[in-house]
Amino acid sequence: MEGTVYQQQWKNYAIVSQLDKQPEEYCVALFLYSIGTEAVKTYNSFDMTEENRRKLSEIMIEFDKYAIGETNETYERYMFNSRNQKEGESIDKYVTELLALAQTCGFCTCLNDSLIRDRIEKRLFRQPKLTLQKCIEIAKSEDVSSTQLKLQ
Repeated sequence: MEGTVYQQQWKNYAIVSQLDKQPEEYCVALFLYSIGTEAVKTYNSFDMTEENRRKLSEIMIEFDKYAIGETNETYERYMFNSRNQKEGESIDKYVTELLALAQTCGFCTCLNDSLIRDRIEKRLFRQPKLTLQKCIEIAKSEDVSSTQLKLQ
């Protein structure tokens, strides 16, 4: 999961419409057209050089700064570390929530999976060479077993 939702949607749109075959100026104009009038007014208020106004990547950085603001990494990590699986919450939903929370924590790529894995199930620490994927598979299996026992 990389980028904000609007960036993911834009990247997907760019792929299906083959925007990579278009000049940057065209892509910027299409992006500005597609975001709507109010967002263009916001874009017009950005303090950007003329050169950066012609670069889509720079425009998206400015929108992120505007919409998200400065990230308080300490608070984001606190939220990540205090997020526990809720009663009745599926492992898939829980992992999705952890992945979303981890995006704003500033974790390096090499630590991201292991930190998420460590949040899932503390009792799985005894498993040697436990990967995130293996951890999810074990937790899903336990969810299914628990559900089946409740039905009996």
